[in-house]
Amino acid sequence: MKDRKELLSTLLSRLLVLVSSFGLVLISSILLGAEGRGNLSLTITDAALVAIFSNILSGSSAMFYLNKLSEGKVFYTAFLWILVCSSIGGGLLSLIHSTPFLLLFLLSVALSFHALVFNQLFASQRFVKGNVLTILVQVTFFLTLLSFWIFDFSLHWEMYFVLQILIWFTVSLIFLTPSKIDVVSFSELKAIFTYGFKNELSFFFQFLSYRTSYFFVFYYLGLSSLGVFGVMVIIAESVWIISKSFSSVAFAKQLQDEDISVSIQRINYYLNLSFLLSFFALLILLLIPENWYNLIFTREFLGLKEILWVVSPGILAMSGSTVIGHFFAAHKQQRILIYKSLVGVLVTLILTPVMLNFYGIWGAALAMSISYLVSSFILFGAYYATIKRKVFI
Repeated sequence: MKDRKELLSTLLSRLLVLVSSFGLVLISSILLGAEGRGNLSLTITDAALVAIFSNILSGSSAMFYLNKLSEGKVFYTAFLWILVCSSIGGGLLSLIHSTPFLLLFLLSVALSFHALVFNQLFASQRFVKGNVLTILVQVTFFLTLLSFWIFDFSLHWEMYFVLQILIWFTVSLIFLTPSKIDVVSFSELKAIFTYGFKNELSFFFQFLSYRTSYFFVFYYLGLSSLGVFGVMVIIAESVWIISKSFSSVAFAKQLQDEDISVSIQRINYYLNLSFLLSFFALLILLLIPENWYNLIFTREFLGLKEILWVVSPGILAMSGSTVIGHFFAAHKQQRILIYKSLVGVLVTLILTPVMLNFYGIWGAALAMSISYLVSSFILFGAYYATIKRKVFI
């Protein structure tokens, strides 16, 4: 397909990000220990929750409308929305988890601002620049933490986020394309908000499906167990770097497709390639000897390999359904995305506490895997029904 250049550059950039992300997990685990990793997991989860609401105007909705409306209207409206959501969300969550408000506010703004700049680049088909942005943010952060480790500097988990915030803002500003400030009309704002709300409602339920188990593990087993569980999730979800790479390109490309048959052909190609590469990536993770994981992450993180085996089926299923999800989003068919995500979170809420009581930490992984499988099968069913009829159900 003609998309190979964009796919290859995006995939290679995400693989570099994956390597640096693994390095970040390794170094932060050494510097902070299991309890420190637990604090990181909680704070990152809080920031990701705030970002869901920020993304109503700054996420895929921004990419969708940046070329349909004035770029200045979409970009600056989205940035103001980010500030509002980060203020409200950061304030509420800082009360719940006692995380410093300013830290959570700045982290949420930095996360969403970086995503907005990335979406601006992809919406204008500047895939290489978007990929370089992603690489620089992650690699710069990795090298910064590496210097802390090499020179034996002490690192508190709050300082970890201060460094991350500074790097995200600085690098994202370098790639920011200035736009003429323009005022969005009410009808335009309504259209952007409606599209974004439907998308983020699906992501909100998906987020709960992904991360509700964190809070259950924290409540039932404590902060150190959450640190172990969080590292396992990061390792397992690293496989998604492949499907997310393909999905980013697929979404941007489909916004230019006029014929649904072209979109289906594109998605089928991406889906098969994503599933195959994800399978081999997951297989490599599973074939790594358990004592290697213990050697890398220290004995505080025992049991990672066992948990990885349990969650693998769900991780692989999501590698395919992520690509399909962007097909429906590009065609403004978010209803099925909301439904599958809602079912996924209900499965998580029902099974996780039960599985935790019976099987401990790997019971949470089993509940997570089942949730992923159920929601993925719903999406696969809807997609194949669409292929058969070439109309949306």
